[in-house]
Order: sequence, then C-alpha cells, then structure tokens
Amino acid sequence: FCTLLALWCRMATPEQLADPRAHIVEVDGVKYAVPTLYDYRRYREMARPDPERGWAVAFDDKKARIRVHTRMAQAGEPGAGLIMALVTAEYPDVPVESLWACLQDNDYRLVWDKNQMEGHLVATLDQRCVLWYYACKFPVVANRDFVSQSSSVEFTNGDRMTVSQAITHPSEPQKPPFVRGESVMTINYIERLDPKSEMGCKLSYLSHCDLKGSIPRFLLNRATASLLPGVMKSLGDTARKYAAYAEATHGPGYTPPWRTREMDWGATDDAIAAMRREEEEAKLAAAMGKKVGDAVTTLVADEDGHDAEAARALHAASAAGRLEAIVRDAMAFADAWFVEQRVVPTREAYLVFVRSAIRSTMARAPSR
Repeated sequence: FCTLLALWCRMATPEQLADPRAHIVEVDGVKYAVPTLYDYRRYREMARPDPERGWAVAFDDKKARIRVHTRMAQAGEPGAGLIMALVTAEYPDVPVESLWACLQDNDYRLVWDKNQMEGHLVATLDQRCVLWYYACKFPVVANRDFVSQSSSVEFTNGDRMTVSQAITHPSEPQKPPFVRGESVMTINYIERLDPKSEMGCKLSYLSHCDLKGSIPRFLLNRATASLLPGVMKSLGDTARKYAAYAEATHGPGYTPPWRTREMDWGATDDAIAAMRREEEEAKLAAAMGKKVGDAVTTLVADEDGHDAEAARALHAASAAGRLEAIVRDAMAFADAWFVEQRVVPTREAYLVFVRSAIRSTMARAPSR
C-alpha cells in the first residue's frame, strides 16, 4: 500500500497532493495549492525523526546540542536516491522570535548569507504563502538558482514554521549559466524549549534538495550530512546578533512585515476557513477602500473647476447629502469589485467592504 501511495504521489499534481480543502490560487495562468492547517500538521510530523520511518543518527554533538538524522529517499518517492537530512538544534539562549526573524527578514539575510546572489518576490498567493526566486554561489561547480513556493505560519503556542517546495512560473524560466536546482521539500520548524518562556528554542530542519547538474549523487549525499552541523552553529550565532541588528536598523516600535495572525494547532476546519475569509475580506476591503478614497479625492480636487458638476454632486448642500453620496459611491465600487473578482459575497462580507470604503473616504475627503 505504501509503495502504491508513493507512486501515486510521484505522479500526482500539486493540487491533487494538497488537502482537498486547500485554497487554490491562480497566478499568471498557473494554479498553486496554498497549504492548509491539515498540511502543516503533516509537515510537523515530517520534521520529527521517527526511526520507524527509516531515520538514522549520522551525527550527534551533545555539547552543541545538534543532531543530524539521515535517510535515503526510496524508489517511488520524490528525489529518489538522494539523502534526506533532518537536523535538530537547540539554542537555550536564543528567543524564538530572533531565530524566526533570521529566516524571515530579507534585509538581514543580505548581512549573513554571503552566498546569496539574488532574491526576489515572484508573486504573493496569500498572507502566508509566496513564490520566491533565489540564486546563490557555489564553489567549484556552476552557481544554482531556485524557484519555490514558500509558506510561513505562526501558531498560538509559539511554534513557527516555513515550508518550501520547487515550483515553476512563466516569469522565471531557467537562466543560464545558473543550473536550476530543486527543493523537493525544505521545512524549518521552530519550537520553544520551555512552553512558558520565549527564551530558548529548538529548530528542526528538514532538507531534501536536488542540486541537479553534473554533481555525482554520492558526493552530494556525503556533503549533505557533513556540512549541516556547521550551518546550524552559524545560524545560532546569527540569531544571537539579530536583536542588536534590529535595534540599529529598524529602531523602536518596528512592526515586522512578516508577522501574520497566529493559527491554533487544534483549530477546526470551519475556524480556519472563517479566518481565511476574514483575512481575504480585510485585504480586499482595504484595497477597495483606497480605490474609493482615491476617486473621491479626485472629485474633491476637481471642484476647483475641472469638473465642477461632479464635485457639486458629491458635495450636496447638507451633511446628510454628502454622506448619502459617499455611501452610494462605496456601494457602487463594492458591486464592481465583487463582479471583477467573480465572488458572490455574504451579507456580512458585503457590509464589511462598504463600511471600510466609507471610513477610508471620510478620512481622505477634506473638510469643507
């Protein structure tokens, strides 16, 4: 059964592999399945070195609190013949948020990742999931680049997780002389060492990567297990320096743009679906509110003579008249927006949009 399942997984499309409740997003004619809580629970299990799944200890430094487990991807699995490495590293003196920031702060990555040649956003699927391009230097052999779907999620118990898998996108074809590598599966799973304290964390790092090109697989497999302990030590040192970097670079009161609403590991499907709807509605409402506000601001500016009739229509003789005009415009824009998005909103969603548009308009319109 397991062999048949593995073979099906190898042939299945990303949409088939995802939880059937997954949110499918189409970008430039390509459909991508955004992971659900169901998927993140599965990734959490994948980041645990269960001996029954074939993981064996390849390196163990008790003093540094770093352990490397490896197993060979079997026939029928993605990346068959390549070593999969699962590293666990404990950092008693590193806060969860500092380690998380090292993985999320792209500006800081330019400081510590000396191999990065280029990194840029390709597309945004939702608040937690993006398509990303990354190019890096390699010694001796040709440099590599990667195009991945990367998801980042935060949980109410303090856990943090990133997941990356190779994808294709029409705007990112292969770019010689780079060799296009493939991230079969990369997981970074951060947990608190003490559930009651934010100081001290554990990182579980799963690496299953095919660098492609002419590198012999036995050399790649040997390097995978031998280099990772040094990478984990370096990452710990980098995380310890983040607080000083953030204070000097970002200043007090900085709100990291990578922070998202936290999920609950035990949430029901309905709760997660409701949270997704709220986030999408808030995003669209903000965009629509800005659109309405820009239009109203233009009309107000036109009162100086460019379009006096439209301005007079907007600014009725009474406050009630002005408010009525604003509400009508907000509803008109809401109707147009939902038609454009091909979405049939619920009554609550429609009112959220209109209310947001009215507030944005009132804030933007100059007083008379």
